[in-house]
Amino acid sequence: MRTALPKPRAHTVPRPRLLRRLAGWREASLIQIVSPAGYGKTTLAALWLNELAAQPADIPPYTAWVSLSDDASADRLFTLCIDALAPHLPAVGDLRNVDGSAEFTAPSRVDVFCRALAASTTPVLLALDDVHLITDPAAHTLLQRILDAAPPPLHLLLLSRSIPPLQLGRLILNDAVIALTARDLTFDHEEFLAFTRTFGLDMQPAASLAALEQRSAGWVAGLKLLAHDLLHDRTPAHIPNAEADLDDFFSSRVLATLPTDLHRFCELAAPLPFLTTELTAAITQRPAAECDDRLRILAAANAFVTTFTSQDGERTFYRFHPLFHDFLRRRSARDPEKFAEAVHRAAVWLCTRDEVDAALGMLAEDDRRPTTDALADAIRRAVLRYDHAAVKRWLQKIPPAWLVTHAPLALAVGWHSLAVNPPNISDAAGPLQRAVDAVANLPPEPRFDELRAEAAVLQAFRCLILNDREELRRCIAAAERTPHAADGLATAYLHVLRAAFLDVDADIESRLQQIRTAADICERIGFSHGAIEIQNIQMVLQWRNCQFDAAQSSAAHMQATITQKSWRLSSYVPEIHFHRGEMYYLTDQLPAARTSLQLAVESGRDDGPMPTAFAYAAQILLQLCDTAESPHGALGYDLDADAGAWTRVLRNTSPLTHSTVAWPRLLRDFRAGRLGACRSTYESLQITPAQLNERFRDNQHFTVLAGAIFSGHHNAVISDKLAELRDFLAATHFHIMRLHVQALQALHAQQCGDVPAARRFLNELLPEIERTGMIRLLLDLPPLHPLFAACDGAFAHSLRARTPPSEATPPPPTTHDYDLTRRERYILQFLVADRDPKDIAAALSLSLGTVRGHILRIYRKLGVHSREEAVRVWRGSR
Repeated sequence: MRTALPKPRAHTVPRPRLLRRLAGWREASLIQIVSPAGYGKTTLAALWLNELAAQPADIPPYTAWVSLSDDASADRLFTLCIDALAPHLPAVGDLRNVDGSAEFTAPSRVDVFCRALAASTTPVLLALDDVHLITDPAAHTLLQRILDAAPPPLHLLLLSRSIPPLQLGRLILNDAVIALTARDLTFDHEEFLAFTRTFGLDMQPAASLAALEQRSAGWVAGLKLLAHDLLHDRTPAHIPNAEADLDDFFSSRVLATLPTDLHRFCELAAPLPFLTTELTAAITQRPAAECDDRLRILAAANAFVTTFTSQDGERTFYRFHPLFHDFLRRRSARDPEKFAEAVHRAAVWLCTRDEVDAALGMLAEDDRRPTTDALADAIRRAVLRYDHAAVKRWLQKIPPAWLVTHAPLALAVGWHSLAVNPPNISDAAGPLQRAVDAVANLPPEPRFDELRAEAAVLQAFRCLILNDREELRRCIAAAERTPHAADGLATAYLHVLRAAFLDVDADIESRLQQIRTAADICERIGFSHGAIEIQNIQMVLQWRNCQFDAAQSSAAHMQATITQKSWRLSSYVPEIHFHRGEMYYLTDQLPAARTSLQLAVESGRDDGPMPTAFAYAAQILLQLCDTAESPHGALGYDLDADAGAWTRVLRNTSPLTHSTVAWPRLLRDFRAGRLGACRSTYESLQITPAQLNERFRDNQHFTVLAGAIFSGHHNAVISDKLAELRDFLAATHFHIMRLHVQALQALHAQQCGDVPAARRFLNELLPEIERTGMIRLLLDLPPLHPLFAACDGAFAHSLRARTPPSEATPPPPTTHDYDLTRRERYILQFLVADRDPKDIAAALSLSLGTVRGHILRIYRKLGVHSREEAVRVWRGSR
């Protein structure tokens, strides 16, 4: 948590030796103070920072102090740093999410953070206390990234009990590190004498002082405790060493001086990471006013209790000194039952306030079901808030056995897995199955009906991900037979599953009504993100049924809502922009299409399969916009530039993701005449038309058939599959894809040489194109353009006017043959036709190595380095 700059403790001994070393902080990117507890590192840092703030300076530094706790994950650390620096650097505050948290996972966000620091006109001192509590490797990576960037105004002060795992070689070579260890922090003789004068011990016998200095070994906390004993007529000879005296000191000099009720109060509060009036009332079961009085008395009595104030100044809480806290925990552990009860009550209270990070630090000591029930409720609330970063952090600390055996917890994690966009969408199936298995073990009692309904819906989603439609129907039927509340997640998503994936042959208005009902339920239960997700499905349904105005209205409403709520990282944004851009593109509104598609590209991130897929598909459609606006221009896309993005899509094993991206990719390359690229994309789908059956989704059917046709495959199987898919799409009111299939039927018939059939398909299609305005659907298929001349009507005439004239095949080169042999010229003709080396080798009955050797000699003679350059040079010589 962030706190104000701490004040030095009373009777702090000046440390001129160390303060002189810290005087060179302006040249240091890192000030690192590492020592075990009790050596006064925090007191020293507070003394130095307060003295620094009191010194006159032309440009005083901005100082921020962050006290870490045991929830110091990467995202939590990033949020705390942002909160600490935002008052000084508003640009840093812009990195917050809508819920006030932050994610540092994208390197670009750390770059923005460092650039904002670099823009500071004053030095920035950022102190991180208790860095040893950081156990998340990603948090260390965050610190390393900041240090590697080394913004000149930033000076990072790390206070730790152990050496952080950071690579500091470059900073050390540049003399940019100030490191203080326990040896540096111990009192030397001069500082010891100053200490005795400060505490009024200089009148003690010299032998006693010498023994005190020797036994304390410079340990500041031990020295102070031993000095306290000296002032109370105890001699160091009675004390074995400073550390062994701690328990005796806290017992006899602290607890023994407190009233009995405060004594018991401290023991009950021992397990707590921090103290507040409400929390202590929950564990002691005493009135809040009484607990508030006790906390104030403890703070006033200097009973090793520190007072903190929240950043907004509205909340006060307390924390035991770490040494005293450890002592109280050891003392309370003598009564395991009482200790476990206190832990349980505190963890439940923390979970109900969504302070799960603090609760999880205690749950290892008490795994009772009421605690896990409260934890499950907290995760469910975080899912409704879409706080995925928090849930991810909590799941790393929850024992795996709880996720298997505790049904409410397993269900909460299952809902979370549906919304996080895992790098591999199939990874969501595991948590969903665990939720189903956990609920299956519950006894058949009515109080578990709601859990069973949710499990059935989650199982349905698992079947949807795995493309098991028959099992999907069975799960939905099971969910409908289970009594459950009318305003729950299960009911909302049950409507979605029926409307979007099961009742596809129902009337479109009834399906849209189911979607609207589901969105209303999400709004009532506070699941605003879910309402947006469901409205996105509504937009797609309207789009599929050619209700363009309604679809655009839904998209605009979602976009406005997301903007209003500042959901900058919403995974729906690229999908919304992509569908809007696709609608504009097909209806020939190219400027509007370009705007929406560019927004889809900019809003897509590598945080899940679907945002990445829609951003990449939008990039391809932007290339088609370029082609549409200048049909006679170059079609030479940089295929290597997008190879990395395509590879990332292929790493995802979901066929849905593959087919989402493969269709615009196929269309782009077919429009450009790159049959080899079409074949490569088609083969990456690893499905042939003959393998298609009802287990594959309709968009998979369409993409596979389009890939086969664009790759030059012509057979009766493709014709039959096209006819089956067209009938299915007509029955399910999926009009957009049905028109696409009709265009493919015309193209396939033409490629098979059946021109009358191709014209018949076109004559059926043209009225639908004229009605919907989806002119690009035909203009993107150049082989069909010559058939427009044989079609009747004014619309066909307008299409003929929009198509570029066909280019006659140029004669072979006569001016310059570049000394190519007959075989090389023959192979070059294959390259002009976009045939790859494997096809050329098969056609000429040559080995692949021989063909590649010929191609290299062709490149050398033409003075080029690629196929595209060779084709351009060869055509230019004709």
